[in-house]
Parts: sequence; C-alpha cells; structure tokens
Amino acid sequence: MRILKQICAVAALCAATVVEAGSGCTLLQPLGQASKELKLGDSCDLRESPGSTFKIPLALMGYDAGLLKSAQEPEWAYDPSLKAPFKSWRQATTPQRWMRYSVVWYSQRLTRSLGMLQFQRYVDDFSYGNRDLSGDAGRDNGLTHAWLSSSLKISPQEQMDFLQKVLAEDTAVSPQAHQKLRQALPGYEVGGLQVIGKTGTVWQLDQNGARSSLQSGWFVGLVQEGGEAYVFVHLRRETVAETGFAGSRARTEILSQLPLLIEQIAH
Repeated sequence: MRILKQICAVAALCAATVVEAGSGCTLLQPLGQASKELKLGDSCDLRESPGSTFKIPLALMGYDAGLLKSAQEPEWAYDPSLKAPFKSWRQATTPQRWMRYSVVWYSQRLTRSLGMLQFQRYVDDFSYGNRDLSGDAGRDNGLTHAWLSSSLKISPQEQMDFLQKVLAEDTAVSPQAHQKLRQALPGYEVGGLQVIGKTGTVWQLDQNGARSSLQSGWFVGLVQEGGEAYVFVHLRRETVAETGFAGSRARTEILSQLPLLIEQIAH
C-alpha cells in the first residue's frame, strides 16, 4: 500500500494502475459536487453498453411504478424453461438477489411488465446515454435486450452525471424509489470505506456491430468515508480475450484503489 501511494502521487501514473487493462476510464466526484472531479483514462466520453449497471435505472423504474416493493419483494419464481446458464440464476429471486447476482431474466420480466412506452419514457426522463431501446438490429428485442451489448449505450461521463442525480435523489421518481434502490444495491467494505455499487459485463462490438471476443467491465456506485460521500465510475475495456467476467475484474480493480483516489481528490 505504501508503494502504491508513492506511485499514485502522480495522477498519470496512478491512472496506469487503475485502467491498466486497455483504454478505460475512472471517475470520482464528491456527491453533489460535479465541478470537483478526478478523471483518469482516455475514453471517458466514449459510449459503451451499460450491461448490468442498467439495473440501477431499472430498479428506480420498478420501485417508482410499484412493480418492486422492497429489497426482498417481490420474490419471483424461476421458470425452468428459461434454461438459465448459471446456478445462481436458477432459483427464486428478490430485488436484492437480482442486483447481487445480475439475474438477467428478472430484469426482462420487469421490463415486460413496464411495457415499451413506459420503459422508453423513463429512459428519456433519465436522459440515459443515447436512449436507444431498439435492441439488436432486425430482431425487435429492445424491450428485453437493449442494454445487453446492444443498442443502448452510455459513456462513463454520462454514467457519472446520471449517478450524481440518482444518489442525490434528484430524478423524476418518488423519494421512496431512491431509498429502496440504495437498500437493494450490493454493499462492500474496503479499507474502512463503505461502498455500494453495481457491476456490469458486456461484449465489445466490432466495426460491423457484431459481438467480439473482448469484454468491457463496469463497476459504479457510491463510497462513504466518515461523513464524506463520493460517486465513482470505473470502466475497464479489455484488449485481450479473458475468461470469467470483466465486471468482477473492474470491481476488484477500483475497490483496491478507492482509498488512494479519495486521498488524491481530498487534497
């Protein structure tokens, strides 16, 4: 840790440790102070699919529309005909479990319940990225797939702008929706910091719009140190094919660096 502190005394060198896996981006802002920002990486304005970080706006929609009730309600039963690829998805799921295990079928049941008109209205009201819910070209699947390496895209800077509004409870949904979202988000503790956040893993698209073998991983959320709160966005764009999930790798990266980054922005 002492060595990392010495290395990260120079922001450009610290950026190399945080976004070492390709052309990524790391942003850190005090909550409610968008004018004060730590920005690392060379592609913070380049849009990417949100993947499972889109569960944050989805949860706001669900709680505001009354489809979701609390961190534990509703519990929706798993339908075996879905043939979910992961054991953690093949069981009854609550909003809290949906967030922690990134259960795609729960998101899709939620968006089907909303319907496209209401779904699009929320996305427009949030000014979320490019707002494009058309889905995969020619497949008419935007209601259930737009955020999954498909048409909907958002840049790290846009993620930050959105999260600042969400975490300050300044979006056009009910105060209860904001509060219940916070209760459902996964929590972590690192170096005395309290963190809530959401991962996301997506496939990078090639020049023809087809999925490549490369992943990008997000981890976004809120970190609290004592009485201070900071919003963070971390996007890892990988340049070689790797197994596992880029979102998990992004989470590990930024959690290990948050104490150092907060120290930088605080001085």
